[in-house]
Amino acid sequence: MAYPKIFRIKEELAALRLALRRTESELGRKRLRTLIIFKQHEDTGISVREVARLARIDRNSAMDWRNAYIEGGLSGMLAHERGGNRASVITPGQREVLQERLHDAQNGLRGFKELVAWFNEHFGTDVKYQTMNKFVKRNYGASCKGARKSHVKKDPLAVEALKKTSRLSARS
Repeated sequence: MAYPKIFRIKEELAALRLALRRTESELGRKRLRTLIIFKQHEDTGISVREVARLARIDRNSAMDWRNAYIEGGLSGMLAHERGGNRASVITPGQREVLQERLHDAQNGLRGFKELVAWFNEHFGTDVKYQTMNKFVKRNYGASCKGARKSHVKKDPLAVEALKKTSRLSARS
């Protein structure tokens, strides 16, 4: 088994704990907790496996974060190159029209294929099925096709007339 890598952490333990309290992201907290464990064992050294066990993280993450600190300091360790927040294919104006269409009880859609066809025809775009599916599920809580409790074009007067006649026929 290899000896633990001994390295010096410039920040004081109190400063690291203060940064831990001020950090809002969970990922930043995990990284700072890991660095605090390394700081507590700075003189003797501690294995990455032991740090991972104490911090309850993966061994490879502990090693990556340690190496990021050695190369770039605290700011290098807390920085992460994740993508994200890519601009949506569906614009805010299209969202409003889409929401109205989804909540329109008189013109119900039978599924996501019909929704994609309507959307692309109405806005002249080429939105893919999977994009629309994930977008509608994430933003409007929609799910796959399900049976309706009643038909959207059902006549309420005909329902009342049926109820009146069915009671009389059931009694006789």
